[in-house]
Amino acid sequence: MMKFCADISPLDIECSLLDIHYLFCQTPTTLPACAGHLSAPACASGAGKCGAHRQAAGSGGGLGIDAGSTALCCVVTLNAATAPNADFGGVYCEGLIRASLITRNRAYDLAGGLFVGVAGVAENCTISSNSAGGAYGGVRYDGLLRNAIVYDSSAPVAPNVAPIGSNAVCQFTCTLPLQSGDGNITNDPGFVNRALGDYHLGTDSPCINTGTNLPWMLTASDLDGNPRSIGGFVDMGCYETLPEPACALVLLLGCAGLFRPV
Repeated sequence: MMKFCADISPLDIECSLLDIHYLFCQTPTTLPACAGHLSAPACASGAGKCGAHRQAAGSGGGLGIDAGSTALCCVVTLNAATAPNADFGGVYCEGLIRASLITRNRAYDLAGGLFVGVAGVAENCTISSNSAGGAYGGVRYDGLLRNAIVYDSSAPVAPNVAPIGSNAVCQFTCTLPLQSGDGNITNDPGFVNRALGDYHLGTDSPCINTGTNLPWMLTASDLDGNPRSIGGFVDMGCYETLPEPACALVLLLGCAGLFRPV
């Protein structure tokens, strides 16, 4: 069964679309808050959601985003493009993807996590723990990669990330090796617990407040539904770190002036 993003209701998304074998964001649609396991057979730019199978017969294991379409706050995980020479295990993007977590996907050959095409844009995404049998375990990009974290993926060649073509741009992104472009870093992102699938940022993460602010963030949310750009500058990746509660300060103030001596 094939289904287009424009035909998907919030109820469908909550139920994980277990009967849908292709999910293709075709111009112009927006797919909000898509979560679960995505997989699809033999469709390089199509995609599907099928939590029961979690595998793909050909290229295009997870989510396909056409030029002019948008995917927001998605979790794309446990997908595979398994046929010989198959590519794009997680996401194939010629449109726009934001505030999304792409993890534990694999491709037989190229681009286990995310492929960003020449017209594609990936912003504030976390791509980790993906793999490819040939190259580009995390991300292969020919478009724009910005405010992202691309770390801890695997492949024989370029395990995390590699640009292709003259249009490739990477900015304010945490990955290895260092990419050319403004604001890029190579430090370990300091996930809370990658082994247990917790890709929130620890309190000492170098990715906190090191992204670049963009106009769309004024009304946008992170993957948890929290506001973007808490603390002045946006965090890299799909999650925004919340400030520590001020309970200790309140307690000290209380002890200093709110209690009478006995």
